[in-house]
Amino acid sequence: MKIPFHALARAAMALGVAVAAGAASAATTTITFDPLASQSSDDQFFANYIESGYLFTSDLGLGSWGAGPDPTPARYAGSQGLFNAGLNEDFDADAGLTTLTHGGAAFSLLSIDLSLLRNYATIDGTATVSIVFRGTRGDGSQVSTEGTDAVEVGAFGFRRFDLSALTDVVEVHWQQTTGWAHQFDNLRLSDASGSALPAPGTAALAALALAGLALTRGARRRA
Repeated sequence: MKIPFHALARAAMALGVAVAAGAASAATTTITFDPLASQSSDDQFFANYIESGYLFTSDLGLGSWGAGPDPTPARYAGSQGLFNAGLNEDFDADAGLTTLTHGGAAFSLLSIDLSLLRNYATIDGTATVSIVFRGTRGDGSQVSTEGTDAVEVGAFGFRRFDLSALTDVVEVHWQQTTGWAHQFDNLRLSDASGSALPAPGTAALAALALAGLALTRGARRRA
């Protein structure tokens, strides 16, 4: 069966556009720390933590409260979280710095769930923690939540905070500026952004789409 020339041109254009769009799309990952629950039900402390290729480090170590079989209500905030282990005996943060990287590759931190480290209302009333997130891009420039986008955690129990300003970074680090300690969970990350360069092969596929468009227009003129 002979396929009309204009049909082939349109098919080439459609294929190029569809595949190029798929190649350029960003892959989104959520870091849940759930593997920690399967490792142990007790409290855990370690130098660093890796999940889905993302590395968490701290100048003072990291920790995670045990999830069961009978988690302590004053510490377990509803899901497996992580915290900077730089704490003194009164559970105050010791200005520890937490760092997130992705093997040198660029990524975007879209959001994070945050909670007070403990239910301080059971100790001495309410508490509020202020946290500043900073991201470093490949060219050395920085983005930050400092100022109008300051992150303040004022309750026990995880709540989502938008961090979409931290795009195209190779490192994110955060540190408390006031208050007691916090824990974090469910980091939503993207390995690319809308401004990212095309993925390998995307340029060729886009060219295929343009070629199909040109062929279609040429066929119409000849008709």
